[in-house]
Amino acid sequence: MVADATLQFGPLCIRFRSTDPKVDCRITQPYAPFLSSCTPDVVLDVQLGPPPLPGDTPPSVDNGSNWCMVKANGQVTIYGCAYDDMLERNNIGLVMTPDFTQGVLYVRRPETEDSDYLENPLSYPLDQILTIQLLAKGRGLLLHACGVLDEGRGYCFAGESGRGKSTMASLWDGEATILNDDRLILRPSGDGFWMH
Repeated sequence: MVADATLQFGPLCIRFRSTDPKVDCRITQPYAPFLSSCTPDVVLDVQLGPPPLPGDTPPSVDNGSNWCMVKANGQVTIYGCAYDDMLERNNIGLVMTPDFTQGVLYVRRPETEDSDYLENPLSYPLDQILTIQLLAKGRGLLLHACGVLDEGRGYCFAGESGRGKSTMASLWDGEATILNDDRLILRPSGDGFWMH
């Protein structure tokens, strides 16, 4: 039996599937409203266990904190840890084809997990790195921003953490539709830009 779920974020559709009975691909809050039957742009096979180690291949990107990227053997691997922390913190990762249309999502169930299934398999920072990679192919960009829809017009308030995005959302609360107070997808359209 294959367990699967597809999420749609603006122009992107991501399908999760697994044949492992311990991976139900059950999508709960905050992702449940994004469940969709759209045609996937990327298909991720979810597996329990750590991603394969990179061996001697150095990272092509390493933020030194919570993710790094290694390109080797015709694949792109994104780890949910800094390269130097690989041996101690290699818990989650994505092994992707170079075009980012297929991949394997490796996850490790936390030791404190008492549920018999894995919820929301794509977690931070992998969710953002994958989104950025997919949007970079001419579909738009991911912003650290608050988005508000008021009387048919969209307003985007971008800024780093602590600069008032959530405060801005609270000022509009009840007066307009708050799209998000932290992350937005912004993409070009024939008549301007759309926020998701």
